[in-house]
Amino acid sequence: MTLTHQYQGTAPANASVSITPDTVTPTASGVAATVSFTASATTAAGSYTLRVTATGGGLTKTADIQITVANPFTLSTNATMSGVKDQALAPITTTGGIGTPTFSLVSGTLPSGVTLNSDGSFSGTAT
Repeated sequence: MTLTHQYQGTAPANASVSITPDTVTPTASGVAATVSFTASATTAAGSYTLRVTATGGGLTKTADIQITVANPFTLSTNATMSGVKDQALAPITTTGGIGTPTFSLVSGTLPSGVTLNSDGSFSGTAT
């Protein structure tokens, strides 16, 4: 069977799709193919529908795949991460991406008396 793809509705600009392999032989246990989608930094955020069609032996089957392109994820803070005694740190803020990010300290240490919360805010002040 030959596998092809086509967007339903608007196709995202500056994005590419590949199907590997693009020809498969059906078996009783099924077959697998990988659909890869790559968006560039200029691809507009939004939801897109990609229809994959398998054709061969007089049969045609289709499957729609919903693809979501999110705004780029950014991370920022106004905090002086060295920590000033008795002064609270500004929270870490994010924009874009999908879902709600969580934060944790991966390496290093925070100033004594300061805790990083999972929402990106800090509790306490440097002592």
